[in-house]
Amino acid sequence: MHRIGASSLQADPLKMYLCICNAVRESDVDAAIAGGVRSFREFVARTGCSGMCGSCMEDAEALFNMRLNAQRSRFDIPTFEAFEFA
Repeated sequence: MHRIGASSLQADPLKMYLCICNAVRESDVDAAIAGGVRSFREFVARTGCSGMCGSCMEDAEALFNMRLNAQRSRFDIPTFEAFEFA
């Protein structure tokens, strides 16, 4: 009989569910950002993340913003704050 050890149960962050209700994974955040999504609101509209019970909203938004900021700093994508509006 094969025993499952703790080392074989390590979670793959790309496969971790962010929103269980709508089966949105952390990798979906990266894919959305790579596809041009630039706001959490747009991410929610495209994926349904946080759209059911809402219990993941705070963590999902924090992860989205963290990954978006990392992407911006990697490619030096300007934010709206960088523009001066007359």
